[in-house]
Amino acid sequence: MKNLNRIGLLVAAISLSLVGSVWAAGTSSDIVKGTKIIGKPVYNLAAKEIGHIEDFAVDETSGRIVYAVLSYGGFMGLGDKYFAVPWEAMIISHDRHHFVLDVKKKKLEEAPGFDKSQWPDFADPATHVVIYEFYEIPAPKAGTDKTSSTSMGSHSSRTAHMKGATGDMTAATAEKIKPAVSDALTHARKAVDAGEHGDAKALVGHAEQALSKAKHAQAAGLNDYLNEGVYELGEAIEHGGKKQTADATEHVRHAIMRLSQAADLQIPD
Repeated sequence: MKNLNRIGLLVAAISLSLVGSVWAAGTSSDIVKGTKIIGKPVYNLAAKEIGHIEDFAVDETSGRIVYAVLSYGGFMGLGDKYFAVPWEAMIISHDRHHFVLDVKKKKLEEAPGFDKSQWPDFADPATHVVIYEFYEIPAPKAGTDKTSSTSMGSHSSRTAHMKGATGDMTAATAEKIKPAVSDALTHARKAVDAGEHGDAKALVGHAEQALSKAKHAQAAGLNDYLNEGVYELGEAIEHGGKKQTADATEHVRHAIMRLSQAADLQIPD
């Protein structure tokens, strides 16, 4: 497998991967042992545990984590396979207890997996494209700097993938939109709580406030994640207005994921 390898010394690999962004931010809080991430649970947006991180696929030239390798246990009969998930498709929860992956239960049945004893060639462009497309993450284009850091907290490699009407989303712009997006996430979380209690009116109210904050963030900088978050909030408001509370709540959950990705924020509790 060219330039990609399963490794046992995960501590060194992850340290290489994280150190650039961590020291640039003036903190070492994101540097953790690989064994602290191995075995960490992964939840979907409905707060249901869907699997665990079993391993990593690492570019051994740059030290960059390319994929988290997940097992879904006995979930939907997928226990005999592993699944490679682009690292930037996941976000760490605010309490760092688990990762969050935006994938629905039914879609997992179609997830590209592989036999535990026979790993695919991750350097094969075809494999790369299939995995990224499944998880709806923009695949790095040819010529992209592969030495960019991938941090559990900041996901700086994801920032390099953000595309929108204004072009590449820079880390500086991500910082600029964080306050508004953070406010939007606060209201979106309250909207989910309202939806889980069957209160469509409160859900719509909080979703409208979240949408207002998200649109304010759009004025500072655009990227696909932010645009998708705004769209999902609009859908939530429409469904909530029709008293379709379950559907509205699901749209808000998707909005939370997209808004968190847009500004490199952790999923709120």
